[in-house]
Amino acid sequence: YGELTRQTLSDKDQDTEKYLGKVIETSNNLYGSMKDLLWALNPDKDSLEDLFFLLKGFGNELFADSDIIFSTNRLPKEMRGRKLPMQVKRHVLLIFKEAMNNVLKHSNAQKARMTITLDKDILEMELSDNGVGFNPNKKTSGDGLKNMMSRAYKISAALMIDSDEKGTSIRLVCPLKVKQPH
Repeated sequence: YGELTRQTLSDKDQDTEKYLGKVIETSNNLYGSMKDLLWALNPDKDSLEDLFFLLKGFGNELFADSDIIFSTNRLPKEMRGRKLPMQVKRHVLLIFKEAMNNVLKHSNAQKARMTITLDKDILEMELSDNGVGFNPNKKTSGDGLKNMMSRAYKISAALMIDSDEKGTSIRLVCPLKVKQPH
């Protein structure tokens, strides 16, 4: 209804257009967050395979209208049917959605690639790009990196960020058998 209202506004209603745009953006963000929460709580979607394909689909959709070519590795066979604790799948989902959004907004990359591997009970996921890079130690106005680190901590995972003028790599190493602290 917000989009329909926006379309009926005349050119003279620029302030209203701006405020309506914020309402629409907030509504879309809330809808996306609620959809992610419901997915994370769904016990039928508790495997590494489910997580991988959800993130792959998100990346394909997110980068579809951009100049960034998004790719993934193939899902390793040993991951099929491998169950994930609800908290792990939720935090990993949100870490990598944030990382992908950051690539789209800030990287000026031509390529982004997500990989996932499993070695015994250690999950490794990485999102890398060939963009302009950034200084991960520099204070920013947003909370994205801080939230990603906090989420990794909550699932006893290590989150490593390497960035330079040739691109950025965000790598998560998460033990799947260790008792989670939170």
